[in-house]
Amino acid sequence: VTHSGRYADAGHYIAWCRTGIKHQLTPRSAPQTMWLKFDDAKVSLHPEEEVKRTAGGGDGPIAYVCLYARSEAVAEGIRADSAADVY
Repeated sequence: VTHSGRYADAGHYIAWCRTGIKHQLTPRSAPQTMWLKFDDAKVSLHPEEEVKRTAGGGDGPIAYVCLYARSEAVAEGIRADSAADVY
């Protein structure tokens, strides 16, 4: 979730969702992971580089909340008996 505006109670919030889609933006560029941008009723597809530019500054978008999913590679390293210790 990103936020544009000077204050949390004023401005605009946008949700981003990483997809499994890879797209080559130019003939010589490496394929990039594409993200869906949910901006009110408008949904659009954007390259990962655009999402990385949500570092903020002034009235620009700022990454506000980041949600992560555990990868299977990490999950395999967690023993079943220690799962009760994960909160």
